Amino acid sequence: MRDLPKLSKPEAIVMAAKKVFLERGFDGTSMDEVAAHAGTTKRTLYNHFSNKEELFRTVVEKSIELFFSKLPDLDAEGKPADELERFAARFCELCTWTVAVQLQQVVISEQKRFPELAVLLAEEIVGRSVTKIAAYFEDLNNRRILECGDPQQAARLFLNLATGIQRFDALFGTVAPLSGPPGKSISRAIDRKLIRAAVSLFLEATPASQ
Repeated sequence: MRDLPKLSKPEAIVMAAKKVFLERGFDGTSMDEVAAHAGTTKRTLYNHFSNKEELFRTVVEKSIELFFSKLPDLDAEGKPADELERFAARFCELCTWTVAVQLQQVVISEQKRFPELAVLLAEEIVGRSVTKIAAYFEDLNNRRILECGDPQQAARLFLNLATGIQRFDALFGTVAPLSGPPGKSISRAIDRKLIRAAVSLFLEATPASQ
């Protein structure tokens, strides 16, 4: 069995802080508790992070990095229906597993205190994903495989159509979030049938150029 890479002290602190923030919220989290969970001292914690606000921002930023490390690219040579379904299903999974849902809920609850973090989370998670899809659509447009007009607008419409219902259901608690972290295969709890229907509807509205 291969040994897992050892975390640096800042990485261990951020991982511990994320766990505590998600369990207790911002106000309910103390730097003493974070230090205890990280197996370090409060002095060491403050050597890396000047205050709780900076630590919370870092947790959000590192969570965004983790999200995009697991989000696939769209293969320009693949079949559009398959590529769009695969991308949307993984995006949906990354947004609806327990830790992701908890993070979104904490950021929303702290929007008045950290308005820039709510904007950052939305612009990065949705905005960067839309940009990925838009680049894919632009390539398909140029090769006359699809005709979807404004690629950026089409990408935003597609992402909401294919994933919006499942994301909002998990965020507002009308369905339980996915229990485990995303693995190599997309969770069977993701409604692929719904995503497939959205992909089909979108592609029917953007026929290949003649």
